[in-house]
Amino acid sequence: MRGVGAGVGAVLVAGWMFACGNADRDRAPYADGSCSSPGCNGKGTANGGSNSGGSSAGGSAGVSGDSLSGNSFVLDETITGTQGYSGVVHVTAEADGGGYVETDSDDLGHYELSGVSQLPGWLAAEAMDQSDLMATWQPFDAATQPTQDLLLMRRSTLDLLVASANTTVIADSARGHLLVHVIDSSSGASKFGVKLSVDPGAELVLYDDGAGFSSNVDSTGSRGFILMVNIPVSIHPGQGVRFTVDDSGQAVPVDAHTARDAIGVFDLAL
Repeated sequence: MRGVGAGVGAVLVAGWMFACGNADRDRAPYADGSCSSPGCNGKGTANGGSNSGGSSAGGSAGVSGDSLSGNSFVLDETITGTQGYSGVVHVTAEADGGGYVETDSDDLGHYELSGVSQLPGWLAAEAMDQSDLMATWQPFDAATQPTQDLLLMRRSTLDLLVASANTTVIADSARGHLLVHVIDSSSGASKFGVKLSVDPGAELVLYDDGAGFSSNVDSTGSRGFILMVNIPVSIHPGQGVRFTVDDSGQAVPVDAHTARDAIGVFDLAL
């Protein structure tokens, strides 16, 4: 059963806030799809969903609102920028009517996929033959944003983020993870002071403390990041996971998606 992505007053954004104004990107980051920087166009919103089902290779003949296409990018170590990626990426997306559709990108990381859900859903990107690149899950909404670039993340980057908190926990490849960037739905700016009130069973929850991440703070810092490490989930295509954030006293439930040895990455606009 497909679930809503977030509670009243929140929306999962199919992208990453810094994408706006990045010359290599073509996505608006704000919850209303607006963007004042050159190169941004199209909507920037996507409520996430989750379902279970088998997978099928390729996609059906495309109809309006059931196709996605885009290029591939890798989050850098600051997680506030990207680099273009050239290589084959395997793409899996929730399908129209249930289950999943899949395809491989070309050698330059560009993909085209039809038969995806016409409702907001989730897609996975997995770089082929690149062991340091983790599979990622991110929300999509083909009806409003058919151009959907893929974000990849290095295992070494996740390891650095966890290590910056000076804990004994390490990222476990037998579990899943979530990296959430909380933004203001009106301005698109990173949102300070948002805390996790109900976590999805993560072994470790970290918040940004400005430069890095810390387990000694209890809400988002100036960069607006929440990192949930080592969540018990199933193997690909994974499963939906629910958590709740506290935004100035308002409890906001959020349905996300991740899988074993993968990380969900998305903006959460409040």
